[in-house]
Amino acid sequence: MIQLFVAHDVTTGLVWVFKVLTDPFHNIALYWTSPLKLMRGELIDSAIAAADWGAEDAEEAAHPT
Repeated sequence: MIQLFVAHDVTTGLVWVFKVLTDPFHNIALYWTSPLKLMRGELIDSAIAAADWGAEDAEEAAHPT
């Protein structure tokens, strides 16, 4: 991180220090329910499983020849 202070500016270095220090807390806030869901047998997010991806309206992608 000291390299950021030297290579860029003080603001960039401070932003990255703040990000590195707060990322673990953000990850805990996002994923604290994951072990409980795995213990219940939910391997796929229920929101993804219930989503309607519009398969009947989907067009086939062009294949390069």
